[in-house]
Amino acid sequence: MNHYFLLVLIVLLVDLAAFKSVTNQWYIYFNRFYYYPFFIGMAVLTYWIGLAGFSRRNDPEIAVKSTIAPKELEQLAAIAERLQNAMTEDELYKDPELSDKSLAEELGLKPYLISKSLSAVYNKRFNAFVNE
Repeated sequence: MNHYFLLVLIVLLVDLAAFKSVTNQWYIYFNRFYYYPFFIGMAVLTYWIGLAGFSRRNDPEIAVKSTIAPKELEQLAAIAERLQNAMTEDELYKDPELSDKSLAEELGLKPYLISKSLSAVYNKRFNAFVNE
């Protein structure tokens, strides 16, 4: 598809240069001769992009997992253990207003650490962890 637009651009520039050198005027032939081929090509490109995206709708998403350093993983495991104890001993899961933010305030942590520890240690999100 890129070759098509490159070809149209080259033909346009050559034609424009030839017309300028012969007539010594600036007259753009684009409206007269290249209008329809250019926009038909644009329509084909638009449909091609749409169909390519539609055909990939069921492809699995690319998940990029970052490697966690062993020391950081130990810290996250300790946080996960604190979360587990808070849920079982303090029965925080019974609180209907429980959120990662309120749990973080209860434990003196940052909310992102709760999410990161749950995903790294248990491979779960906050709601799945609380419901379990």
